[in-house]
Amino acid sequence: VDSERLYKTALELPPGGGPGPTIAELARKLGRPAPVTAVERGGASLEPDATLVLAPRDRIVVADTLPRLRELAAI
Repeated sequence: VDSERLYKTALELPPGGGPGPTIAELARKLGRPAPVTAVERGGASLEPDATLVLAPRDRIVVADTLPRLRELAAI
């Protein structure tokens, strides 16, 4: 079933504003573990652990089903 197929993509956080949520806070908003597999900031790769605070223009690499990726993009 296509709704169960995993897709991998990257989402870039919008510029401006202050620090974003941690990955743990993102998981709480989703009500499930955050599907973040990598975080890129200014050309550097960061370990996507639960305490990492996301920042404007971070590029997060995620892997999940299409419906769940749409849910994540809407947050």
